Amino acid sequence: NGRSAENIGVPVGLYHDAFNTFHTHLNRRDPPHPHASVTYENVAKLLKSFANIYGDELSRSDTIMPLMESILGYPIDVATQSDDSSEGTITTSCGEFEAFLAIVEMKNEIGTGNADPYNQAGLAYRKYWADKMHEPMVPFCHFPSFLIAIAGPWIMIAGAIYLDKFIVEPLTDFIWLGGTPFHDSRREAKAIRLFSALEAGISELKSYYEGLDMRQVLSKFPFITSFGEDESEMRWKYCSQLFDSKLLYEAELEDGRQVIVKFASTYNEDAHRLLANEGYAPKLHHVS
Repeated sequence: NGRSAENIGVPVGLYHDAFNTFHTHLNRRDPPHPHASVTYENVAKLLKSFANIYGDELSRSDTIMPLMESILGYPIDVATQSDDSSEGTITTSCGEFEAFLAIVEMKNEIGTGNADPYNQAGLAYRKYWADKMHEPMVPFCHFPSFLIAIAGPWIMIAGAIYLDKFIVEPLTDFIWLGGTPFHDSRREAKAIRLFSALEAGISELKSYYEGLDMRQVLSKFPFITSFGEDESEMRWKYCSQLFDSKLLYEAELEDGRQVIVKFASTYNEDAHRLLANEGYAPKLHHVS
């Protein structure tokens, strides 16, 4: 989960598209299009509730959790822990199993309680999915879940999966939902976009778990296995990961050609093609 600095895993978006859906909705530049439940009125109520000062964790949870239920459109099952932190879960059925779509960890203010809500949400994720009742799902699922960490008027969203170990990746920074000196409609629009993105991601996970095929053994490689569209589409199958610390994979195209698949946040396509034309780099088939 990035603590310490070398304690990192693969991007969670390579193993379930719900996290990419969240990012796509969050980063759209057009005006936000509220979901039926993510209205300006509901979000304004939530922002006011986030900004309020509460005497204890339970009071904050009792006020904010119902508003989040209304906005996300899903019930949140809330339990108070021994350290007075509030832990909530959004679940659905996956055959005979219970699947965790999202886990909410709340602290009354920054610095209260024995752990920060981000780390605590990750530990709660591990606790829930590591239960023996979920062992039959291991060959068929990477257990994707959203994590929602709240500390006073701050909120953060993370994604989590399970490969050979549990991996947690922050999908946002801590975002301020408290008051401002001026009425700023951009703040409300940003909050609407955040919760619309979260609702879209959770809904995608719900569809995934409810339709999970418990006969199809899941690959240990990323779910992305093609590029191009229609007649130009090319598919590949992964053969191996070249380095444990790098997102480089040996793969084979449908026509038998051997290729390297690389995942990166940015890539200098022009530089690669220039080197390839001079014989100093392999042919670049596709960049997206």
